Amino acid sequence: MTTHKDFVRREIINGVILGIVLPLAVLLTIHEIVLLIRDYWFGGKEVFSFRFQLIVAVLTNLIPAHMLYKRNRFHALRGIVGITIVESLAIAIYIIFSIGL
Repeated sequence: MTTHKDFVRREIINGVILGIVLPLAVLLTIHEIVLLIRDYWFGGKEVFSFRFQLIVAVLTNLIPAHMLYKRNRFHALRGIVGITIVESLAIAIYIIFSIGL
């Protein structure tokens, strides 16, 4: 028998998994598109920096977060928001060290 505590735990884990997998898939897709555009249209010049691609990939978590909010699935929303904060901090650290501050 499934208890409410198990249900909440599963919902949070589902949100975390969605919050990790979606930005990775979007990042890979954006990166491949940028490589194709750079090679075929811009002659090897940089189109979008990798930092910009990372930021756009993390911002895609807003789409499922909004959908979960509208459906009142707040436990899964907690998982997505938590992992988005962790990803944002990791990207901020990456940008700080790549700039050299």
